[in-house]
Amino acid sequence: MIKKGIAFVTDEKGLIMNNHRNNRLWLLAGMALILVILSLVVSGCSTMLRVSGTVYEWVDAPADTDGEVYVDMAAPTDRIIEPVASARIASFYGATTSENGTFAESWVVSPGRLRMVDVKIEKEGYRAIKGVVALQALKRHSFVIFLVRQ
Repeated sequence: MIKKGIAFVTDEKGLIMNNHRNNRLWLLAGMALILVILSLVVSGCSTMLRVSGTVYEWVDAPADTDGEVYVDMAAPTDRIIEPVASARIASFYGATTSENGTFAESWVVSPGRLRMVDVKIEKEGYRAIKGVVALQALKRHSFVIFLVRQ
C-alpha cells in the first residue's frame, strides 16, 4: 500500500511490518555519534596544568632578601642550600613538599593556553614568598624555590 509517496510494508494480514534490525542499527549508530561528539566537546573544555619542583632553604642569603623563585629556568648554583620539608605551595591546591623538599602536582583548569596563577610559598620560621606566575597549559613547569629564615 502506497500513500502520498510513503511506502508501507505489510504482512499477509495487512499489518505494517517493522524491521527491528534496521531500527537497532540506526539507534546504535546515533548513540555512537553522540558519544564521539560529546567526547570532543568535553576534551575541548578543559586543559591540564602541571608543576613540579624543589624548595630549598637559602642558608647564606643576604639579609635584605625575602627569597627567590625560578620557573622553567636554571637556578644559581653558587649558594649554600638545604631542602625544606613540609613547605606549603598555596596556589597548587595545597601542595606540600616531601622530606627532600620536592613537590609535583597537576590539575584540570578551564581552556586556554596561558594561565596567570597566584603563588604563595610558606613554611613556619621562613619568610613567605608571594607572586604571580604565567603557566602554559599542557607543559610541565619546573620550580626552584629558595626560602630565607626570618
